Amino acid sequence: RRTSARCLAAITRTPSTNVVVASLPPREQGVASALNDVTREFGAALGIALLGSLWGSGYTSAVSDATTSLPAATGAAVRDSAAIGLNVAQSPKLGSAGPALEAQVKDAFMSGMHSAFVVGAILLAVGIAYVLLRAPARGDVPEGEAAAGAAPPSAGRRDGVVPAYSPFAVFRGQVVRMASLALPPK
Repeated sequence: RRTSARCLAAITRTPSTNVVVASLPPREQGVASALNDVTREFGAALGIALLGSLWGSGYTSAVSDATTSLPAATGAAVRDSAAIGLNVAQSPKLGSAGPALEAQVKDAFMSGMHSAFVVGAILLAVGIAYVLLRAPARGDVPEGEAAAGAAPPSAGRRDGVVPAYSPFAVFRGQVVRMASLALPPK
């Protein structure tokens, strides 16, 4: 799973960075690249913090009822960590209550994950809607340039005007180039 996620990140980050950087004049491209990296890292950290907090609060509230019969310190540890909850559930001291606690810890874990994923999906949908509504039009080529033979999409434009090609075309071109490097020559 991690390998496929890394491959997906690798093939999407380069084209998206190229679109951002190529849309600016050369003297501003360094700042654009740095800002792009900072926003990507900040967004990842903020997303992990937000979704992790949602998971934690969902887990804690869902497992709280299962910990009322446990000693106070043990109950607090189970509410703090699903791994500790599973370890406590396997303790022979709990007897027949162990499997019930294990099932409740697993259900609470999934409840927290569900809350985090629902909020993550909503934020993703809002982000997509924002980009679709605020993205520049595809035909932002100045008059006469299209007829005079604009630079091919792979060259990118550096005059400050947003390129007339879509990010998907850049992405497709990147995938084709990567595939041609991976395949043996004919």
